[in-house]
Amino acid sequence: MVATNELRIGNYILCHNILAMVQSVSEDFVFIDGNAVDANDDVIRPITLCDTILQKVRQRMPMPGGLRYTYYKNRPTFLIFENKDGGYYLGMNYEDDVCRITPNPIMCLHQLQNIYFAQYGEEMDLNERILFDSVETALQNGEI
Repeated sequence: MVATNELRIGNYILCHNILAMVQSVSEDFVFIDGNAVDANDDVIRPITLCDTILQKVRQRMPMPGGLRYTYYKNRPTFLIFENKDGGYYLGMNYEDDVCRITPNPIMCLHQLQNIYFAQYGEEMDLNERILFDSVETALQNGEI
């Protein structure tokens, strides 16, 4: 289940274990493909961040201290680090040093989308077809 106050138009979630984009949100419903789905229903779930998903978001690069996933798109390097206690956090590359910009772990794709939008004022450039395939793979592997 996803809390509706965490969602906004354009977020990706799972509905009946299929990738879906949020078209509208109310207190009790999430609107997907023109249909209202009860937000308290277990058919709506967040997309848990995992290696399979993050590899498709952008480039994966090994660095000291573990893997980092980069997101460029005409912006400063946006780094996604694995948190040792679970989840991920974001950092920015500043003079060859990484500055952590999220205090709490990011567990789900919609949280990553929201933070990116808040930081840059535009949507993350996600290829829906590639994202769909990676979500299917992650579901089959039990990662989500």
